[in-house]
Amino acid sequence: MTGRIFIVLVLGVVLNSFSQIKFEKGYFIDNAGIKTECFIKNKDSQDNPKEFEYKTTLDSDSEIKTIQTVKEFAVLGESLYKRFEVSIDLSKDNINKLRTDKEPKYEKRTLFLKVLTQGDAVLYEYTENNITRFLYSIQDSAIKQLVYKRYLQGSKIATNNHFRQQLWSDLRCEAISMNQVEKIDYYKKELKRYFIKYNSCKNPDFKLEKREKTPGVGFKLSIRPGINFSQVTLDDNVTANTTEVIDYGSKTLARVGLKLEYVFPFNRNKWALFVEPTYRYYVVKDKEVSYIPTSVVFDKAIVSIDYKSIELPIGIQHSFFLNDRSKIFINGALVVDFAFNSKINLDIENLVSVLDLDITSGTSLAFGIGYSFKDKYSIELRHLTNRNLLDNGIPAVKAEYKGTPSIIFGYTIF
Repeated sequence: MTGRIFIVLVLGVVLNSFSQIKFEKGYFIDNAGIKTECFIKNKDSQDNPKEFEYKTTLDSDSEIKTIQTVKEFAVLGESLYKRFEVSIDLSKDNINKLRTDKEPKYEKRTLFLKVLTQGDAVLYEYTENNITRFLYSIQDSAIKQLVYKRYLQGSKIATNNHFRQQLWSDLRCEAISMNQVEKIDYYKKELKRYFIKYNSCKNPDFKLEKREKTPGVGFKLSIRPGINFSQVTLDDNVTANTTEVIDYGSKTLARVGLKLEYVFPFNRNKWALFVEPTYRYYVVKDKEVSYIPTSVVFDKAIVSIDYKSIELPIGIQHSFFLNDRSKIFINGALVVDFAFNSKINLDIENLVSVLDLDITSGTSLAFGIGYSFKDKYSIELRHLTNRNLLDNGIPAVKAEYKGTPSIIFGYTIF
């Protein structure tokens, strides 16, 4: 029941957060050259848009503008799109769909191109159905595509890298050598670096346009103290010949961990991969419990548990930005638990110890939802699924670590 309530809570908060973060400051310029400042819905789509949704104020109703009526629009600090009629080759790049023709097959299209760099030489990007092409213009000249195409040459895959010749012919200056051009690959990061270097070479007054960065790109390390609400039960059908379960009790215990996170540089840095080694413990000494088996005449037992482990959650996290300082995040992880020097002991009245078992390592799942402020401070509610602590070859003996929530506080060191 606790797990279902937690999942409902996660879904409710996520749906609510979607409604808060969609529209961001921007503008558009229509066919008459009139500029309208507004709030534009940032869909985070990898494909270049053909239309966009906007509001004149955050409280107003949304409207749609299309590529037929708008020649430029931007989400401030995020992206800039301009409309052009271009010749573009969108040949399939999937290995199973490669063709034998080396030369690009151009088609005339009216498109919103994403502006990656500005200056004497402008670099553009267009993405459609997982196919990405880069285009360029020099001092307002006609836009050309940087030619890159993979094709079949017999049974082998060959590549037309004509874009390097284009760079050397059209964007050459004394600060760039042919050797440097020959090493460039058809990737956004490398092409942007080349265009920036060319613009700086041609114009000493060239200044790279600074754009706001969404928080948390690259690696981050956080310290993660918190509180675990823990419970262990023991079901000993072999000794007791009964279905009665021994409850070691619910305990509120401290936990401490470190979270190493890598935030991916796409989709506005909303996705991250993380590992979070955490020390966990649960200790009960000589607790007297009611114990009423059907085959022997005893009515109580003394139970002990000494459980210490290092948990290693490995998971993925997604963030929903509320504004430039706050975000909500959800995550899911596979948790590998490494127990050490851990035992369960059960003494039945007037008998020698019946159970003296080593706790073994195991796995479970974890799901969390949290809030982060300034990408520095965070609080998270995390739910862990049940985990069996024993792997002793006796199916009837089961010790279960109950999946209960944890409250985790975070402080990002870097």
